[in-house]
Amino acid sequence: MGIKATIFTVTASIALMAGCTTTAESIMNDVDPRSWDSSTVISYENSDTLSLRDISIVVRYNADRQCDMLPLTITTAAPDSTVFTEQFVCRLNGQHKPAPTSAVEKIPYRLSSRLANIGTYNITITPTERQRGIEAVGVTFENKE
Repeated sequence: MGIKATIFTVTASIALMAGCTTTAESIMNDVDPRSWDSSTVISYENSDTLSLRDISIVVRYNADRQCDMLPLTITTAAPDSTVFTEQFVCRLNGQHKPAPTSAVEKIPYRLSSRLANIGTYNITITPTERQRGIEAVGVTFENKE
């Protein structure tokens, strides 16, 4: 059975009490929840080089998840061919309990970041070890206006 690599995008605007607005866009890819061990690429089309963004890693998992720490290698390729790779550990807070549905967590990755180039940013997310119970991973970009 192949991995269903569905990408979905959610865009939302939320008014904050202070009167400013935040626009968020999430892009996620399904991975094999029985044995995730390969890279998944998130493509983000950037047209705004001025706004500051909070960038988070989003993880959807089920009761088969093995541990609270999810070690990842994240490689970002910018439109100008700049490539940056780093190790990142997602600390998942959910309980290891059987649940009728999946849980989703958003883990802060980069705060107040500015994407300097117009074009497509490709973010490759790779587990550093085989994972069970992870259903999807992705990235959320929240503009601060």
